[in-house]
Amino acid sequence: MSSVEAKVTALVPSLGVVLSVGIGLFQDAEASLPLTEVGWGVLYPGSTMGRTVYVRNMGDAPLTLSFNVLDWNPSQAPLFISVSWSEEGKRLEKGEVRPTELILTVSPDIKDIREFSMNLVFEGTP
Repeated sequence: MSSVEAKVTALVPSLGVVLSVGIGLFQDAEASLPLTEVGWGVLYPGSTMGRTVYVRNMGDAPLTLSFNVLDWNPSQAPLFISVSWSEEGKRLEKGEVRPTELILTVSPDIKDIREFSMNLVFEGTP
């Protein structure tokens, strides 16, 4: 006697939406002039300099904003120079454009650094 296996199949449709996530940085409140670099000009020991940039949520979902500074040159620069911003941990809604203040502070104890560079990293997390 032969055995035949019975197989039952069920088909269940599956749908979903993948939201795009992204932020843009701009020089203006209309978000029409992309920001390609931030220049700090001439600074002195103990000085603080501010720059306003505009961040825009380019995606489909609200984002929580964060900021980091990487790739310091020279490598000892972050011992004497810091950069912060006003939007850390804040929520940015879909399509929203918001001014943000970047603040660079130079320690009064800075030494042996004449020029510096770094990469500013702006992130948005859904």
